[in-house]
Amino acid sequence: MAKVSIISVNYKEYEASRSFLNACLKQTHEELEVILIDNEFNREKFIQLYQEFPEVQIIADVKNNGFARGNNLGLQVAQGDYIFFLNNDTVPPPDLVEKMLNGFHEYEDAGGISPKILYMQDKSRIQYAGYTEINPYTGRNRTIGKEELDKGQYEDVRETAYLHGAACMVQKEVIEKVGSMPEMYFLYYEELDWSLAIRNAGFKLYYYPKASVYHHASLSTGQDSPLKTYYYYRNRVLFMRRNVKGFPLYIFLLYFFLILSPLKLLAFFLKGKNLHAKSFINAITWHFRRKKG
Repeated sequence: MAKVSIISVNYKEYEASRSFLNACLKQTHEELEVILIDNEFNREKFIQLYQEFPEVQIIADVKNNGFARGNNLGLQVAQGDYIFFLNNDTVPPPDLVEKMLNGFHEYEDAGGISPKILYMQDKSRIQYAGYTEINPYTGRNRTIGKEELDKGQYEDVRETAYLHGAACMVQKEVIEKVGSMPEMYFLYYEELDWSLAIRNAGFKLYYYPKASVYHHASLSTGQDSPLKTYYYYRNRVLFMRRNVKGFPLYIFLLYFFLILSPLKLLAFFLKGKNLHAKSFINAITWHFRRKKG
């Protein structure tokens, strides 16, 4: 029986992590280990979790070094044949791990699989049913099914351009071949960059709706926060600089800095979102301070 390592990162959401760990320990798959990385931990709450869940490997990181770094710390101790990266603001049903493993048995060319993801706030609506490719000229792509009512319209297994960072299972041997998550993103886009690396290594990625999970979207960062604005736009440009070359990249940079940026700043100021505007400016100027990306 294949061993699965669930890796999750906690950032000051101890109640969410408590509920999450309880759900993980109810998984029907027996060969399972659960690893929680506690970023910028609170000593008292960390000890409470540590004592409450002796079956779980809980690792404290004194500084918040980002989502990818937290997951990579978990990778250093993970013993599983399959690694299941699962956000602590998800609600995994008891058979989730078993169903995800079934996906790898059905699709032997799979390097990674993501389940259907539904909003916890509205369980009838879809958050993720796969991703389309990122356009090399605009840096934009589409999350298939996002915010649609789930009427069974996305029940077919299909290849996806990218895995979803909130819930994805990857073979350990794939990680050994392509390396761990890129840490320079800190937050957002790291799973897209990593997904592309997995595909470039010759593996396929699948959206697998036979498994599903509920997700409290943006619990740690907030749905509309200056922090999210900063990393979302900084990392959009970073992803393009790392993965697009030549003429398409020049077109994207012209589009982003000469068209999108003025329009986005104007929209922030008109809505009175001055902190978001400041975050956006910082996101842009970061690239001039870090020319090599």
